[in-house]
Amino acid sequence: MDPIIQNLFVKGVHSLHSLFHGPRLKEDIKLLRSVHSTILTMDVVRSNGILEQIISIFASHESVLEASLIFCSISHPSVRCYHDMIPLYAKHGNGFRAFELYSRMMKEGLNPNEFTFPCILKICGDIVALEEGQLLHNQLIYHGFESNIVVGNTLICMYAKCGRLEMAQKVFETLPNQSLVSWSSIITACTQHGYGHLALQIFNEMQDAKVKPDIVIFSCTLKACCILRVLEHGMLIHSQMLESGILVDVAVGNTLIDMYGKCGNLDDARNVFEKLSHPNLHSWGAMISVCIHNHHNRLALEILERMQNNDVHPDKVVYTYALQAYGALGAIEHGKSIHNQIIQSNLDSDISIRNSIINMYSKCGMLNEAYKVFSEHLNGNSIPWAVMMEAYSENGCGLPVLQLFQKMQKQQINN
Repeated sequence: MDPIIQNLFVKGVHSLHSLFHGPRLKEDIKLLRSVHSTILTMDVVRSNGILEQIISIFASHESVLEASLIFCSISHPSVRCYHDMIPLYAKHGNGFRAFELYSRMMKEGLNPNEFTFPCILKICGDIVALEEGQLLHNQLIYHGFESNIVVGNTLICMYAKCGRLEMAQKVFETLPNQSLVSWSSIITACTQHGYGHLALQIFNEMQDAKVKPDIVIFSCTLKACCILRVLEHGMLIHSQMLESGILVDVAVGNTLIDMYGKCGNLDDARNVFEKLSHPNLHSWGAMISVCIHNHHNRLALEILERMQNNDVHPDKVVYTYALQAYGALGAIEHGKSIHNQIIQSNLDSDISIRNSIINMYSKCGMLNEAYKVFSEHLNGNSIPWAVMMEAYSENGCGLPVLQLFQKMQKQQINN
């Protein structure tokens, strides 16, 4: 061990406290482990809060296992220990344990703080635990945190994830000083729940309040324009974003492609796409999607070819678009090629892909091939049966529809 630190052990506990308040242990986890190993042999450790300080430093290093082992060795942890461990568990996906510690802390009469509440509220939102979230809301009001901006923002997100947009809006409106995160949280909530008009209304209120939007808010507002199919609003927001000096990254670019495409402006969607320096899989998929949405199937397939030439491999969403385009064009040979690619990618058992393959063969008049795909993966799901019956019907084959329906009833396939 470092001679200076060894000397501190010789001097006693008060000197050790100075060690934990210094920067060395906070920067060097190996040294912290060495110190911990040494002080475990000392009788004075537990009575002087040294273990609690070690927990705090291990938590700052995000060393869950070591912090947890020390925490479990303390019979009556202090409030500081709980405040260190609850966020640590929450951050590393152990929401159940974080909840458990929170309940234990409350039973022991220890008060949560402005860091504990957001952690537990986030867990409530992630697992859609509305009842527990409402209980926490009451508790944080009791403890005087209702005006805390971080707690308030987390409350907005929790209520939004639990489907209670009216409560999210109420919390937002009662915050004494809305931050940029507050505006972003409520606009995101509105957009995620399909309330495009409300999202645009709050966006306008934000601008009236002289709050400058960031890239997240611009992106959410563009999604609201997409929901409402309001091209002029979308173009205005795009212009505002550029005037603000915000660079269009790939995520915002994808949103713009989707917005322009869904609003029927294929040219501007394509302009945005072509300006992306490094389009990702979602960019290619979004561009192919808007081409099909605007009935430009050949252009969609040209972009698919470019995508594959750039060594970007399609996912099941892109394959579904490709099958739709080939079916619309009656391009059976290309459709068969895509079908083979899907088999090689081990995606042919996916029900949505399989239904799209059946539909593609049907559009190309290849009912035998469609039925072969249908019969290879029969299960209790009624959707493939409906797709196959629709394929027969669209091709003027009434008798097979009736036969398939009777077979479906005989096998007790649920509608």
